[in-house]
Amino acid sequence: MLHGTVLFSVFSTVFYIDSAYESFLISGLSIKTLVWSYLSSFFVSVSVIAEIDAYGRYQNYKQIKDLMHHYGFDRRLLEPFMNSRCQRKAIIVAANDLKLRAEVKNYIRISGYKWYHILPDAFIKNPMVILTKIFWKSILFTKYYRFKSFYW
Repeated sequence: MLHGTVLFSVFSTVFYIDSAYESFLISGLSIKTLVWSYLSSFFVSVSVIAEIDAYGRYQNYKQIKDLMHHYGFDRRLLEPFMNSRCQRKAIIVAANDLKLRAEVKNYIRISGYKWYHILPDAFIKNPMVILTKIFWKSILFTKYYRFKSFYW
């Protein structure tokens, strides 16, 4: 799904950039050119942010998988990874790999999260947090984590 989104974004971006350039050559700087330019920059940013976010969630997956493999299911291990839906999905996938899916899904349900809780908790508490460097660093620029228990 993620790579499909990226491919769609890349093809759309190429189309929009070509359309913006063609519009600029024909009519100079016009509203049509600005619209095409905006659409191309939007699709470029969506594809880049999607890939960076996927990389960050993969690092979360590796870390929580190692922790659950070593310590088993413990709600205290899951707390730092419960901030967004993507992180909760990473926990579920790691738990599924370790046959702990039922316990983790039950804990997420008991914690009050439903299918429609998509936005990060920090954003719900304070929508202006998206303007801070710490938020973007914690969401998009997750540090590389090397598996300690698994080598695949």
